[in-house]
Amino acid sequence: MSYTLAGLAVLASMILAAAGVVAVRRVVPLPVLRRQNEIAVPVFLQVGVACAVLLAFAVTLVWGQYDLTARHVDEEAAALLVIASLSRGVQEERPGTIGRLVLDYAETVVEEEWPALRRGRSGTQATAALAQLWAAVIAFEPRPGREATLHAAMLDALLKASEQRRLRLFHARQPVPAVIWVLLVATAVVTVGLALTFGMDSVTVQAALTAALSGSMAAVLVLVALLDLPFSGGQVIAPDAFEAGIRTLRQVVLR
Repeated sequence: MSYTLAGLAVLASMILAAAGVVAVRRVVPLPVLRRQNEIAVPVFLQVGVACAVLLAFAVTLVWGQYDLTARHVDEEAAALLVIASLSRGVQEERPGTIGRLVLDYAETVVEEEWPALRRGRSGTQATAALAQLWAAVIAFEPRPGREATLHAAMLDALLKASEQRRLRLFHARQPVPAVIWVLLVATAVVTVGLALTFGMDSVTVQAALTAALSGSMAAVLVLVALLDLPFSGGQVIAPDAFEAGIRTLRQVVLR
């Protein structure tokens, strides 16, 4: 969902709510509406509280997942830098092999896997590149002492990078459950619908207040939609951490 579409959705909800107030007033006399206030107001308050709780829960859920996914991306990129830096302290048969494999994996993530994440998929080339990196690190036979320590640290960093990638891919495929969307939309519609039945003296004031209520709820729903699926929603996580890491890796590996 783009920001333009999000703004149009909020505006449309406000127009429909205001039009609903006017339509109800034309069909139902004001005295009849006033007699319903004693029942409508308590029900409105109860449903409104339920809607507010659900909206708060949904925003907390999607923002928590979005923020956590962004951290996974940063920590994965940082772990790759650690591997490349540590590899400079060991003597490989072909110097720079591990560092170049780290660089190849990072570049493949940006070029091939990130577009795939928008479709909720992992990158097959990125998976293969990570497997090659694992094979190189495991195959390396360190000498006792300093190299053994550095090799153990490389394995720890590679394990962390792999785990962060697994979590990144997991969150890319975990949308807000459909049942929560149904509850969110249903309670919002019922809340606004109840507001249409109030019998205020000024139809203009009631239409404005109902439009504001509808617009605020729609804005929260739109926010949930924008943050849902952090790699394919409206507010996507960019590969900035990897791109910055690639620039640093090229300096470390290629010099």
